[in-house]
Amino acid sequence: MARELSDAQIAVLEKNKFEKGVSGNPKGRPKNRVTELLDELLPKKSVRELQEDLTQSEINTIERKSLQFEINDLKALAKSERTPAYLKALVLAIMIDMKNGRTITVDKLRDRQYGAVKQQASEPTTTNQTLIIVSNENAKNEVEKFLNKE
Repeated sequence: MARELSDAQIAVLEKNKFEKGVSGNPKGRPKNRVTELLDELLPKKSVRELQEDLTQSEINTIERKSLQFEINDLKALAKSERTPAYLKALVLAIMIDMKNGRTITVDKLRDRQYGAVKQQASEPTTTNQTLIIVSNENAKNEVEKFLNKE
């Protein structure tokens, strides 16, 4: 059963009509983002070589650059069959941590690549307050005294 188009629908179709010789997709086919990312990670290796043995230097490069990827890049690498197993496992671990509100994988990568974050111990400040050590029974008595004051 054929349906008739309204005047408004016909006007839209005529307005959006392509001219002869003009591409309907002037930007062309979108590039494969995974290939770009893999080339960015290790530009001198082919994808086939990435599936084989990785050197320690290449692993370091993968780890360092994976700390800089955007979430869409992580998703693309996780879904691609061309992503090397080590990189895929790393990307999935980062994404799972992010989903669960943790930073364990990123923290470990950062520590391994850039060294552990050093925490400075601050010196105790001098005040006029005196530290009093009390037993549980004395503490209970002091709390009761305080509560009964009011």
